[in-house]
Amino acid sequence: MTAVLRTSDVQSNDVLDADRDLAFDDEEQVSRIVPVERVPVTEHDHQGQYRRLHQLLARRRFEDALDLLCSIRDEFPRDEALGRSIRLLRDHLSAKYAERLQDLDVVPRVVDRGVPLAEYERRVLALVDGVSSFGELLLTSPLGQFDTLRALFNLARLGVIADDVVVSASRRPPPPESAAAPPEYGRLLQPLEALDGFWGSALVDSVSGAVLGSCGEDPGALARLGALYAEVLQLQRRATQELGLGEPDDLIITRPDEYHLVRPLGDRPDVFICLITDRGASNLALSRLALTKLEPGVAEALAGASSSFRS
Repeated sequence: MTAVLRTSDVQSNDVLDADRDLAFDDEEQVSRIVPVERVPVTEHDHQGQYRRLHQLLARRRFEDALDLLCSIRDEFPRDEALGRSIRLLRDHLSAKYAERLQDLDVVPRVVDRGVPLAEYERRVLALVDGVSSFGELLLTSPLGQFDTLRALFNLARLGVIADDVVVSASRRPPPPESAAAPPEYGRLLQPLEALDGFWGSALVDSVSGAVLGSCGEDPGALARLGALYAEVLQLQRRATQELGLGEPDDLIITRPDEYHLVRPLGDRPDVFICLITDRGASNLALSRLALTKLEPGVAEALAGASSSFRS
């Protein structure tokens, strides 16, 4: 798709913040970018170009600085200092682009095709198919790693692409068993087994996606569903904040043969109960009522726990 920034969190209008995010960690590294000023005097103001380069670096406009260096190299293709500076900037920016994208296993999707783009950005956008992850796009793109990373970063910053949280979560392996909480938390959910059409239930940490406890016949599937719905719930909360809406009591996902209910705990909204029932054999209203009755006891048990469930 973390205190890290995902593509869907990049603000399209905050150029200054984006420049700061691309900054070097060590200012001494910046001084290595400026080539040795031994350019012969011609009818062009090359010293003016270098002054401009210093200004761009001081303002942390590293992409503009790189473009300027490349234009100077066109006039002096054999200047080794220029070549080293360009490589240093490209390597630095590539690392920063990848850092901003955060997780190369995340699958992006196109959300806005109406934004004016550069040619290289349009070429990369044409590769976004809703199936390939960022890492796979890097491998298949004909533009090379730097230009592809730069295009993906810009497309995310402009709001042209965003994380497809559903597809991305479904590609991830279930959380390791060591991240699961002690089995007694699964017993808190056992009253739900009396519901008609009961298939399984899980208590999930919405921050890490880890299943704290579960009951049902397929713990592995419940672990995957827990990780998936943790991301769905986080996405829903972002939408709630942006739209100024009230927090929902629960989320109901209706599938052809199943009901999936996701209910955050009132006193512990970072934890939710996920209940899956057979649609043809269950009563949705009774399932929601059962979750409502179960919620206080689960929240009380969590409040009395002596350890944190976060990984």
